[in-house]
Amino acid sequence: QLDNTLHYAKLPEDPTQKHLKLVKDWSSKWRREGQITDEIPDWVTNTRPRPGTAFGNVKTHKVGNPLRLITSCCGTAIEKLSAFTEYYLKPLAESLPSFIKDTTHLINKIDEVNQLGPFPTGTLLVSWDVVAMFPNIDNELGVTAVKNALDARSVKIPSTECILEAVEICLESNNCQFDNNNYVQQHGTAMGPKNACSYADLAMGVIDHKAKFEGTIKPMLWLRYRDDIFDLWTQGVEKLLEFTNYINSLYHTIKFELVYSESSLNVLDLTLLLQDGFIST
Repeated sequence: QLDNTLHYAKLPEDPTQKHLKLVKDWSSKWRREGQITDEIPDWVTNTRPRPGTAFGNVKTHKVGNPLRLITSCCGTAIEKLSAFTEYYLKPLAESLPSFIKDTTHLINKIDEVNQLGPFPTGTLLVSWDVVAMFPNIDNELGVTAVKNALDARSVKIPSTECILEAVEICLESNNCQFDNNNYVQQHGTAMGPKNACSYADLAMGVIDHKAKFEGTIKPMLWLRYRDDIFDLWTQGVEKLLEFTNYINSLYHTIKFELVYSESSLNVLDLTLLLQDGFIST
């Protein structure tokens, strides 16, 4: 995956000190502007930064157990700057209508859905997986989504510009090492920085809205945990396939893989069953 030149650039030397300077310059600028407190520059500045470490995390739920690339942010120049932005991005991401926090949250949502049952014969349990979501969220989609979310805050302190600049530094300065080689991500976001999940959630929030409200065929639920979407489908397979084609046309780098069943479906760490018109686990 590091050899994918769309997502990563191989570097002739370690850029960590250059990235540290970007963090210091950001801190000085926004302290002068009064957008951050006097304590923030010292807190976000790692005086002894090191490159991130790239490693693979096995996807045990996928056929063939492929690896998911993780680039550890621990000890890097952007580690604490990413934590700073996460403080402001996380509540915005969690307020998205389709947001699912964890398995318990999904179970609670299913309990609510069951109040509408029993569902008719032919109802389908449906999931879509966003293909390689993190590296495929390009900066145009992600940064624009973050800016719009920040602009919608009732209290804009720190300013949108202050936080957005920090987000962009984290995106562009996420360097790592593997096998004594230096790399920097140039497309998408890595799994590792503290703000990565909220950033990805906000970007996908744009797709969520289009999927749920703007097409001629509309899903019943569209509940999303990161790159996994769950729905209960009552419109038949033909409409399901047509809808899947529609969501695959929404953004050129975001693609969905469909799985559906009339009886059972694995979602997150649950096996959902459809019995007598109701969902159980």
